[in-house]
Amino acid sequence: GRGGSAAPDMSGEMAEEFKSCYKDAWYRKYVLFLLFLIATLQTTDRNIPAILLPKIGPEFNMTDADAGMLNGAAFVFIYALATIPLARVADMCGRKYLIAVSLVVWSTLTSLSGLSQNATQLCFLRVGIGLGEAGCTPAAQSLIAVMYGPSERATAMAVQQLGLAVGTAAANLIGGLLIDSLGWRGVFGVMGIPGYLLAALIVLTLEDPPVEKSYLRPNNGGSGGGSGGSG
Repeated sequence: GRGGSAAPDMSGEMAEEFKSCYKDAWYRKYVLFLLFLIATLQTTDRNIPAILLPKIGPEFNMTDADAGMLNGAAFVFIYALATIPLARVADMCGRKYLIAVSLVVWSTLTSLSGLSQNATQLCFLRVGIGLGEAGCTPAAQSLIAVMYGPSERATAMAVQQLGLAVGTAAANLIGGLLIDSLGWRGVFGVMGIPGYLLAALIVLTLEDPPVEKSYLRPNNGGSGGGSGGSG
């Protein structure tokens, strides 16, 4: 009897302790929708070369090794290396402008991919795209962590990650529909445009929570000790 009554309700305490960086629930949904769109665009740009490869390969006389580099290796290597340092930037300096700059960088390089004259140039541009995209995922996850408490966070992350599946489907659909009319160079050019629109929305409408207040919690033990000493 005594053991049951003494057990504190930690889940209720944690739920009351968490305070979202955005008080407006509708604004939280809007920001989450933006993050979903960014994840969708990320995956679309990431997968579009695989759809265009049958047209690119013969023009550049690409070998299987060239195709492997273009279709993943060039992108994944720099993406993996840059993600952790850029995640630290998001924690220390904020998320808003990291996301916006990342969008502009990878969208610009995606459009410039249409001007490539050989496989080497195209692979170097894919490396730059990987660097650009590496900043968005950790910044988005960091933002979700300060928007939603433990009881809602997994659902919010699932909504954002749904963009990965939608983006893969969009790459196949868009590439298939546009390649015959625009050519592979035109498809790359068009795919850079949505990123600028999203970057503008991020800059104009996203309120970036102060990083020193959004994820750091005061040390209650330290403050308690101070007040106890004065008493």
